[in-house]
Amino acid sequence: MLTEERFRDKVYACWMGKNIGGTLGGPLEGIMELLDIKGYTQEFVTAVENDDLDLQLVNLHCLEQYAGQVTSANLAKEWLSHVHFQFDEYGHALTNMRKGLRPPLSGCYNNFFTDCMGSPIRSELWGIVCAGKPELAAYYACQDARVDHAGGEGVWGEVFFAVLECLAFEETDVEKLIVTALSYLPEDSRTAGAVRLLLHSWREKKSWKENRELLIEEFGGENFTDAPLNIAFTLMGLLYGEGFTERLLITTDCGYDTDCTCATIASIMGILYGTSYLDEQWVKPLGEKILVSSPIYGFDVPKTIGELTERSIRAAKLAAAVYEAAPDKGIFSVNRETDREITLLPEGSFACCELICETQYEDKNPSIAPGETKTVYLTVQNKSLVPYTLDITAQTPSGLEVMSEGGKAPAAGGCGSHVSIAPGGRQTVDFQVKAEKSVPRRAYYSCRFVLKQEIEGHWTQMEVPFTLMATNDWKLEADGISPGIFHGTDSAVRLKQAGLSEGKARMLKASSRLWLPEEKEVRLLVVCRKPAALLVDGRTVVKSDLDTPLIPAYHRAPSEKCATLRLAAGAHDIEIRLTDVEESDLFYFYVVNPANHFAAEIDCVLTGMD
Repeated sequence: MLTEERFRDKVYACWMGKNIGGTLGGPLEGIMELLDIKGYTQEFVTAVENDDLDLQLVNLHCLEQYAGQVTSANLAKEWLSHVHFQFDEYGHALTNMRKGLRPPLSGCYNNFFTDCMGSPIRSELWGIVCAGKPELAAYYACQDARVDHAGGEGVWGEVFFAVLECLAFEETDVEKLIVTALSYLPEDSRTAGAVRLLLHSWREKKSWKENRELLIEEFGGENFTDAPLNIAFTLMGLLYGEGFTERLLITTDCGYDTDCTCATIASIMGILYGTSYLDEQWVKPLGEKILVSSPIYGFDVPKTIGELTERSIRAAKLAAAVYEAAPDKGIFSVNRETDREITLLPEGSFACCELICETQYEDKNPSIAPGETKTVYLTVQNKSLVPYTLDITAQTPSGLEVMSEGGKAPAAGGCGSHVSIAPGGRQTVDFQVKAEKSVPRRAYYSCRFVLKQEIEGHWTQMEVPFTLMATNDWKLEADGISPGIFHGTDSAVRLKQAGLSEGKARMLKASSRLWLPEEKEVRLLVVCRKPAALLVDGRTVVKSDLDTPLIPAYHRAPSEKCATLRLAAGAHDIEIRLTDVEESDLFYFYVVNPANHFAAEIDCVLTGMD
């Protein structure tokens, strides 16, 4: 039986394990070779800042702020207020949310890193507050991961660990825990494939080093943060080791994203066995203090492991109360949709909302090209006990026009739909939105649906926001031949759009015009594998003959393919030159703020040159 005292001990051990693993693995992060670690590698050992824990403190604040009513929409609000990381998936998700995209689109639009470890490392809190409730743990984990990993393996990594950890409070059979957590994943996910391969090789009595090589051969790549491989490495120590230290060091010696893998395995062992299982050599140097990264601020963070433990236990009671009080437990199911934004009305609703509004974009993409007409859909489901009579209109800023039915001409005074939706019914309305051709355009367009409800001859108004993103437009030229303007629906330029002769080109030029709203210092990033040059207003500012990894993160783009310069407000000609390219190649181009250490992306417009 899990007594309150035993539960508190396991929660404390979980968070202490998180600190231990993050401190051990932090200095080794990104080393992709087999390691041979004996202990902490720092000369002076103290607890370190780690996003693995930082972001869970934000999630804890969300639980407290919304009294257990955790949704991806509420978590997105927390991120915008309190998270200022710009690393990998965090940076791209925050860029999307600042422009108005909401989960799940915030997590999947223009985001190379949806398969990475930024969300699997945030699972422990959900395991704690949902102890013994795997369906609820999976729900919370999914809501969290959709903010910055929607549609990717990062979602399934967080769901997997959250389920395993919530069950580990009462079950200590590691193989059984892994198999049960595996049943919550899609069979065709790469995460499930990596875990199955790990189990298969372990059952065949292969050594952990042999198992590691098989996993790398099947799931390895150039990005050390890829989730499926690191999730398998986290489990490696649990399966092969005996005792806290041996298990921890096996996972550490696997390498790759070690701050994540070490922190997670140590926290799992804390949940499984409690504080008595943690070896003193790891605990004593750290003490109880929690250090929080400087980009996480604006709320009352726990100062010690003890305080975090008590607040986690109180949060578990909040989550249990919300779950038990919900009239429909179906709201806690894992949502695998990645192409629609959900809004519950009236604003602030959760378990007893009256309307569920789903926003979808034509082609499942929120971008719009100059002169393009894009359809945006709003589906309204009536969850109340009475009919809803609504007038629904779409409102857009300058640069966009809402077209009349058939899209033939702009509607005089706007256009909309008058609908009546019976209890339990649903209805979809669609709007054609056209972008003007003139430049400079906006980087993004903040729009909204307005729903006016008629009650006894009177009207009340509710709103559902949506965002349309401007395309990044380039003129492509391969060996002197140009197919015209390429409208990029994200920051990637895919060279197959250039119509390369025989699928190859000795020289590819991509030209655009960069519009800045004001004078500022900018950092220009060209992320590609092949040698590249960057010209700004005819002046070469980047020239690199190097082949480099394709990892389009704001903070780890190769320095040889970046330039920092001050640009005046207005238009600047941009030209990127790549040599010896193939149809499968692509490049990314970003404009970021060098004054921000974490390189937040700047709002600007790229318009293809005539």
